[in-house]
Amino acid sequence: MDVLLLSLCLILAIFSTALTVTGIVYWRRGRHLLKHGKPTEATIIEYIYKKGSKGRQGYHVPIIRFLTDKQELITYQLKSHIHQVPVGRKIDIIYDPNAPTTVMINDNIYLVILPKIMVGLGIAGYIYDILLITRVLPIPF
Repeated sequence: MDVLLLSLCLILAIFSTALTVTGIVYWRRGRHLLKHGKPTEATIIEYIYKKGSKGRQGYHVPIIRFLTDKQELITYQLKSHIHQVPVGRKIDIIYDPNAPTTVMINDNIYLVILPKIMVGLGIAGYIYDILLITRVLPIPF
């Protein structure tokens, strides 16, 4: 097998692993929150600009504030990027009452669909990788 094919397969395997592991982590977190979490509303209080790495375009990350069922006021930086919703607007979230800083947007897209898509794409990458290594598929270059 030539070096270029091995390099391509190694890069694809690393990318597929990262995608699969990230998808599984978010899938498990979403399932846990759907089963044990408390839905509530959070207010977007500001945005922080995150620079992109290696010349990529940056993005705005929302900072939210919400009240737990124990009347604790929590301020939290969301890990997911959302379309820039105006400051002061409320969004639906779900949080873990035992760990109130475990928060996700309360939307099936974030809780269920995107994690499954990530896992599926990761597995598809593994399958494509295996088909390239075994030369079932033609080498794309």
